[in-house]
Amino acid sequence: MELKALYQNWRQRAKSRAAKQPVEPHCATLATLPTELLELILSYICKHCSRPGELELSDLDDGKVTLKSVSLACRALRAPAQAFLVHSLWLRFGLRGYRKAKDDSNFAVLRTLIECPTLAASVRKVTLGGSELMVARPGRFEMLRDVEPGRSTFRTVTADEATAAGCADEVAFNRLTRDVLVSLTHNLTNLSFPLGLRRGAHRATDLTAAAYFSKQNSAAGSDGSLPNLQILTLFPERGADFVLNDPRIRVFLVAAPNLRRLVLDQVQDMAVSTDRDVEQSAGATHQSNTDLFLDQLPTMHSLHSIHLQSCMIADDGSGSNVTGLQTLLGIAPNLRRFQFTAGFNINFHMLAGSRVLNILEPFYDTLVDLGLRYNASLPYLHGGTDSLRDLSLFSNLQVLRLDEAAYCHSRHPDQPESDSRNQGSGQPVPPQCLTRILPPTVQVLHLELMYACTRQHDMLHLAARVAEGRFPNLSHVQLETVMQTPPHGAARLHSIHQAVGAGWLSASQDENEVVIAFLGSKNAEIWMRNAGCFDDLDVEAFLDLD
Repeated sequence: MELKALYQNWRQRAKSRAAKQPVEPHCATLATLPTELLELILSYICKHCSRPGELELSDLDDGKVTLKSVSLACRALRAPAQAFLVHSLWLRFGLRGYRKAKDDSNFAVLRTLIECPTLAASVRKVTLGGSELMVARPGRFEMLRDVEPGRSTFRTVTADEATAAGCADEVAFNRLTRDVLVSLTHNLTNLSFPLGLRRGAHRATDLTAAAYFSKQNSAAGSDGSLPNLQILTLFPERGADFVLNDPRIRVFLVAAPNLRRLVLDQVQDMAVSTDRDVEQSAGATHQSNTDLFLDQLPTMHSLHSIHLQSCMIADDGSGSNVTGLQTLLGIAPNLRRFQFTAGFNINFHMLAGSRVLNILEPFYDTLVDLGLRYNASLPYLHGGTDSLRDLSLFSNLQVLRLDEAAYCHSRHPDQPESDSRNQGSGQPVPPQCLTRILPPTVQVLHLELMYACTRQHDMLHLAARVAEGRFPNLSHVQLETVMQTPPHGAARLHSIHQAVGAGWLSASQDENEVVIAFLGSKNAEIWMRNAGCFDDLDVEAFLDLD
C-alpha cells in the first residue's frame, strides 16, 4: 500500500508541474524556426500554386488555400506565407459570366503590388491571359501614373501616357497595365506575356506604338531590368497577330540578359509593308521593314533553349521571313535545345523540316535536344518532297523528338498512303527512312504512333535495328499514342499486355507490332506517353543537358 500511495503521489506532482508549465501554441513554435527551414516548408506547400486561377478552389490545387490558412493562423507567419501566396500569379480578365468580379479582383492584385513593394518583390511567376479587357477608369489612370519611378524600370508611365491610354481604348490601357505589372515584379523568373498587332485599321497604330515603346525603353536605360528572368513565353493577344519583327520582342530580351528559355507561340512572318492599313502611315510603313528591330536584338549568351510553338513561318511568298527567323536564332550562340512545332495555314506552305535543319547549321556541333512536329500540316516545298537527311550532320545530338509528319519524308501530297517510295520511279524502296536519319549519338528518342499503319513499315524497320543493337547509345524510347481516354503521363513498358491492359493500346491496333519490336531491345527502355505531351518529355530525368 505504501508503494501504491507513493506512486500516486508522484503522479499527482507530475501532473501539477505539467499544469503550471505553459504550453506554447504550435504556430509560435513554427514561427521561431530558422528562416531557411521556414521557407523550405512554405515552398513545399506552394508547389501547387502555379495552376490557373480558376482551379484555385478545386481539389487539384490546395496549395493556396493552405497558405491562406497559415497566414491567418499566426501573425508571425503572415508575411512569409503571403510572400509564397503571390509566388505565382495567373491573371485573366473578362472571363465569361464574371467580367466585373474578375476585373475588380485582378486590379486589386495590381493595387496591392503597388502599395506593397516587399510583396511585389516576392512574385516569381506571372501568366497573363491574352484575351483580357480591363475596364479603364479615372482612378486607375492615377494609380498607374503615381507608381514610383524607381520601381518602373521596365516601363515608366507619364501622366500624358496614362491619359492617352485611357482615351484611346481598353486595349491600350490593358497593355499599359501589363507593362506596369512587369515593372513591379522585377524579381520574376518565369513570365508569360501577350503581344500582337491588331488586324485591320488598328495595325498601323499598334505598330507605331510598339516602335515608340521600344525606343523609349532603350532611351530610359531599361537594360537588365528583369535580371532573374529565366523563362519567357510570348504569345498573341486575342484578335491580334504576333509577328516575328514585333519591336517589343527586343524590349523583353534586353530586359532579361540571363534568359535561359524563350518560347514564341503562334508567331508569324512579319508585319508586311504592303498591308493597306499600314500604308496609311508612312512612319508605320518604314517600321514594318523586315530587318528593322531584328538586327537590333541583343546577344543572349545564357539562352540555351528556344521553342517555336505553332509557328506560322512560310517557306515562300512575299511575307516570308525565313531570314528573320535565322537572325532570331543567331542571338543565342550557346543554343543547346530547339523545338519547332508548325502551325496550320491553308494560304501558304509551311516552313519545311529540311529548311529548319538548314537554319540550324551554326548549331550542328552544339545542339543536344531537337524536336520537330508538323501535326496535320504539309511541310513540303513546291514540286518535291521534304527530307531530314541533314539530321546526320548533328554531331552531338542526344535527344530527338519527331512526330509522324516530321520523320517520314515520303509523305507527299500525291502519295498520301505510301510508306517509303522513291518519288522519281514511284516504286517501293526498303523502309529505311527513320533508320537512315537517326544520328548514332541519340540517347533519348520520342516518336509518334498515329494514323494507323501509314508509316508502320518505317517504324518496324527502326525497331528491328534498335533490337539488333545498331544504336548502342539509344537508352530510352518514348512512343506517343492516341487514345480516346489515354492514361495520364508516361509509363515504362515491359510487355505488350501491359500496354493493352493499361489502355495505351487496344488489342487490335496495328501499332502493337511496332511496340513488340521495340520491346525486343536489350539496351533501350521503352515508354508509352499519351498524345499531347510531346513538349513535356522530362529529359532531365535521363540526361544532364545543362
